[in-house]
Amino acid sequence: MTRLLPGLFVLLVLFIGCTDEFDLINDEVNIADGYQKTIVAYANFSPSNEYHYVRVNRGFSAEDFYAGANNQDSIQFAPDEVNVKIFRIRNNDTVKTYIARDTLIEKPESEYFNTNNVILYYFREPNLLGNNTTGNIKLGLEVEVGGDVAYSQTTPIKDFNFNFPPLLSTFDIAYEEERFKVEINKPDNSQAYRVIGIGRYREIVNMNGDYDTTLREFTFSVGNTYETQPSNGGIKAFYQSCGVFYDAIERDVLQNGDTVNAVERKFVDVAYHATAGNSDLALAQITGNAYTGFSDNQTTVSNMSNGLGLFSSYNEAQTRYYILSTPTEDSIITLYGNKYKFTR
Repeated sequence: MTRLLPGLFVLLVLFIGCTDEFDLINDEVNIADGYQKTIVAYANFSPSNEYHYVRVNRGFSAEDFYAGANNQDSIQFAPDEVNVKIFRIRNNDTVKTYIARDTLIEKPESEYFNTNNVILYYFREPNLLGNNTTGNIKLGLEVEVGGDVAYSQTTPIKDFNFNFPPLLSTFDIAYEEERFKVEINKPDNSQAYRVIGIGRYREIVNMNGDYDTTLREFTFSVGNTYETQPSNGGIKAFYQSCGVFYDAIERDVLQNGDTVNAVERKFVDVAYHATAGNSDLALAQITGNAYTGFSDNQTTVSNMSNGLGLFSSYNEAQTRYYILSTPTEDSIITLYGNKYKFTR
């Protein structure tokens, strides 16, 4: 039985996907060249980032799947063979070209794949979309290996912000209420969305008369969804159970706090963080390829021409940190004052 080893890497806060779905399970892929020149490329760019990364691997077919996987040279091209270019395209005209350089990072060895050393290709551009963002803006990715060229395009996601809560409000969640609301102003061409809350509290520990204070941070889910069509603007509203906030507090205290020596905890503030991805990422979410971080898992979709892989875009926004309203602070103390030593 012939199997495909992608040796995949995904750079992402949240999602990964593609615009033109290609099913590696049901569609025939010609990789009869074995280890030679099946280009596999992954990139997920946010215009808000200063550095942008691409991973390039060699796809292959092999009868002895795991033996091939343990041969590091079998899934990576030598950097001197690889040329990676990124293009800023406006109204079908290339207005800027970037040449990516190679670098090497380390990651823990996985169960099946020898991926301690990961080769990445990167370039620096804190203004990826340029100053003129009118018209039809695209990003292009070209990977050339020994005369073979794989290419893809994706639609970038511009900056966006939150519509609710307002800037001057406090963080207000009442335990007795069923749900709370968060709204973002959807950026154009976005289709996949994720919002989390970030809570912070101080934990004071007494170790034999030596007091130490630690600022602890935890997250809680607000919403994770996609839409059927790319957005032309508007508002995306999320309604979440108030219980997820209080459950997250208790979970963090038990998992990360000092439950033996803590003498006091004081809640500090809360912020919201949102990620908006384009249609490439939405398709990946629909098909179950919503990877985060590094991954050596197989994927079932591709939007690379003359190769395999995914090229996509996202952007992020975050509110300021809101202090708690008095009712919210009182509710935390009522629930966890005696149990976990939360005080005003």
